[in-house]
Amino acid sequence: MRIKARFQEWTISLLERRYSGIREVVSLLDKVRENVENQEIVGLQDDTEETKEDTSKHDSSGDNGSEVKAVSETELNSVFKPDDGKWRPVLATLGLIYKLQKVSDDDWYDNPTVFMQDKEKAGIVINRMAFFWHRFMKVASNISGDEEEELIKNMAEEMELPLEDVLFVYNKDAKKAAVEEHCPDIAVTLDRERKEVVLTVAGTKVFPAPSAADIIMDLYAEAVPFHKGRAHRGMAMACENILTKVLDILITTLDDLKDFKLIVVGYSLGAGVAQLLGLRLSEGPEHAKLPEGTEMLTITFGSPPVYISSEPGYVNPTIISVYNHNDGLASLSLHTVTRLFLHIRAINRLCLGRRHTIRLLRSKLGKSSIENGTRRYLAIPPEQRIEGWESITTGMDAVDKSGFSRLTHFAGITYLLKKADLTWAGGEVGHVVRRLEGAQAAPLARELRLRAGMFNDHMPWGYAGLFKGCKGDDGDIGMMDLIKYI
Repeated sequence: MRIKARFQEWTISLLERRYSGIREVVSLLDKVRENVENQEIVGLQDDTEETKEDTSKHDSSGDNGSEVKAVSETELNSVFKPDDGKWRPVLATLGLIYKLQKVSDDDWYDNPTVFMQDKEKAGIVINRMAFFWHRFMKVASNISGDEEEELIKNMAEEMELPLEDVLFVYNKDAKKAAVEEHCPDIAVTLDRERKEVVLTVAGTKVFPAPSAADIIMDLYAEAVPFHKGRAHRGMAMACENILTKVLDILITTLDDLKDFKLIVVGYSLGAGVAQLLGLRLSEGPEHAKLPEGTEMLTITFGSPPVYISSEPGYVNPTIISVYNHNDGLASLSLHTVTRLFLHIRAINRLCLGRRHTIRLLRSKLGKSSIENGTRRYLAIPPEQRIEGWESITTGMDAVDKSGFSRLTHFAGITYLLKKADLTWAGGEVGHVVRRLEGAQAAPLARELRLRAGMFNDHMPWGYAGLFKGCKGDDGDIGMMDLIKYI
C-alpha cells in the first residue's frame, strides 16, 4: 500500500473513533472524483468503449426529467480538441460558466408568466411565509436542554406556551456521529389560535458547537430507495428516525383535536427532511394511520433537491417550498456538483487560449431591463455574441450523466422571493415574487446555479432580512439565534 493510501487509512481510522460515518463520506467523495475522471462526455475522443461501459453502469435510476439538449456528432467533433496539456485556471472556467448561466434561465426564471403581478396577492404570500419563518425560528432557537422534561419546560417558558402545548422536543448532538440513529433537532407544539399541530425540523446545528452528526447527515448525499422513488440517504434516515419518535404523538393529538391541521416546517437540512416527512405523512403508509380527514401542509425554506419519483413529473400538492432569491441550496446535489466538474472538464477540452478566455469573460451576454418595476438581466441573441460562446454552450450540453441520481424538486408550489429596492427606478422597497407550479421548478435542480449571493441568501440572516418588517416579524430573534442553525 502506498504511503499516501496508508496515511489516509490511518487518518480515517482515527476519525472513526469519534465520527462513525466519516469513512462513508470519504468513500462518497472518492466516487465523485472517479465519476469526474471517468464519466463519459459525448464526443470526447479519449472516451474509450471500455470507459463508457464502466461509467454508464454507475448511473443511478431516476434520470427521468432530464433537460439536456441533444447535440449532434458533427457539432461535438468541431468543438472538442485533443488534450493540449496546457494549464487553464479553474476560476476562469467557472467565470465562463457563471456568465453563461446568468442568461440561461430566461425561458423559465424570467418568464413573465411566473411573476405575481397582483401586488395585493403577492403581499399576502410574503406575509404568510414571513409568519411561518418567524414561528420556525422562534421554535428552533428555543430547543435547549438535556433531558426531555427540561427541554419541554424551556420551550414552554420561552414560547410563552402552556406546558401541555409543548408535546415533544428532541435535542441530541450525537457526539460520536452515529448517523443511522440521528435526526436534527425537532419539536412538536400546538398553536391553538390557528388550530395547528406544528412539527418543526431544525437545520444543521452550528452553535454553540457544530453537530458532527448533522454535518455528516448532510454529506450522506447518495440516493437510496425511498417511498416510490429515491431520496437523499442522510435525510431519508432522518425522516425514518423522526417518524419513529413522533408518529404516535401526532396520531393521538390529531385524534383528540379533530379540527386541528398538521403543519410540518423546516429549514436547510431540516427543509429537506421536512419534505420527505410531508411526502410520507400525506401519501405514505403513515398517512393511513392518521385520523381520517386530517389536513396537512408542509412549508420549507431553502430545501435542497432531495427526492426523485419513479413517476415522471411527480409533484406533491401538500408541500410549499420557499427560497430567498439566489439561495444556492436550491440546486445543490451530488448530481449537480459532479456535473459542474464535468462542465469544467468539457470546457477545458475546447482548448481555448487564455487571451481568448479573457475576451470572453469581458464580453456581454445580456443586458439589464426594467419591466413592471422589476429589474431583470436578459440574454442578447447568440449571433451578437463574440466567437467562442457557441462552442462553450455545445460543450456543456454534451455533459449528460453524472453517475448519480438526478434528485429534483417536487413541491406543489415553489416561491422564489426577492427583496428589492426599486426607489432608484421610481418604485419602492418591496418584494418580487415568482410562483412556480409543480414541475415548473424542475430547472432549479438541473445544474448548480452559480450566483453572487448563493451562500448569503441561504443563511438564516438572509431569510431574516427577506422577511424583515413583514407581518409576523419577531424582533426578539437575536444574532446568536440566527446562527444556531444553517
